Amino acid sequence: MNEERQVLKDAAIKIVGDRIIEIGAKEEIMASNPGASIVGSENFMVIPGLINAHQHLTGDRLIQSCIPSHIEDT
Repeated sequence: MNEERQVLKDAAIKIVGDRIIEIGAKEEIMASNPGASIVGSENFMVIPGLINAHQHLTGDRLIQSCIPSHIEDT
């Protein structure tokens, strides 16, 4: 997706080590990186790694003191 939240088609991602270096049109990235390894196919979709960021705050004594008593810990 670009900054306008449009899905990029026929795009490529240049990765060096564990870093994303460039995202853009497949033709442009391949032309500027001859001999690059290609992973994937035309039918691939790339999505960001999703992180489970939920939190159980009721176990912390300091946080517990801020939670109204009528809210149950489930």
